[in-house]
Amino acid sequence: MFRGDAARLNYCTALVPHFLARSLLAKSIPSTKDFMTAVGTILTLWGRVESSHGIIFQGIASGVVSNGPLMAAYWAIVSFEGRQKMVDAALQEALARHPDYLAKWVNLNNRLIQKNRVRNKIAHGSVIRLAGSDGEQIPTFVPFFHSKIAENFGPKGKLKNNLSLTDLDVIANSILVLSGELQDFWQNYVDEQIFPKATELPDGSTALPMFDYPFSKNADAVRSKR
Repeated sequence: MFRGDAARLNYCTALVPHFLARSLLAKSIPSTKDFMTAVGTILTLWGRVESSHGIIFQGIASGVVSNGPLMAAYWAIVSFEGRQKMVDAALQEALARHPDYLAKWVNLNNRLIQKNRVRNKIAHGSVIRLAGSDGEQIPTFVPFFHSKIAENFGPKGKLKNNLSLTDLDVIANSILVLSGELQDFWQNYVDEQIFPKATELPDGSTALPMFDYPFSKNADAVRSKR
């Protein structure tokens, strides 16, 4: 496990369900606002995933902690699927000489692909209300409600594929955990691969080393001049 996982998992278990717990304890039927809050929480947490994803790309692809041009390039790609493919291609190459990190990255990248599909279901879904047996309006969430409306209703018009508030809570937890593991992956890389190799300059500051790309034929020559 990455550093801090155990504490983060406990944090995730306690934090995300909390915003639902107050409503669920107070009444048996969640409100439309509860569903809206759950959807907003998922999309907000996904923003953390994208931020960590971009930081990993610009740092490992350049070999320095911060690279503004690469970060700008990351956000210039509109779709996350496009960014995911770009980042994976860059890290597959950059980490070719770091098998342990490459294995961790492959695992994270596979989960990013899967969670992005889930995130798309939420981003393109709708909170709707159904009539209960005694006439009350019962809210629920339906992924791709408008774009796949025919698929969301059975032959007798019965709704299917809808998600409960608990389902949304589970999704939020899983995205929060993934965000934390991306942050740990980056921090561990900085601690183990960049800072220990930094060279101290005469003024006491540090110059980060050139990253050892598989295709950097002149890397050793450049280092020898530092």
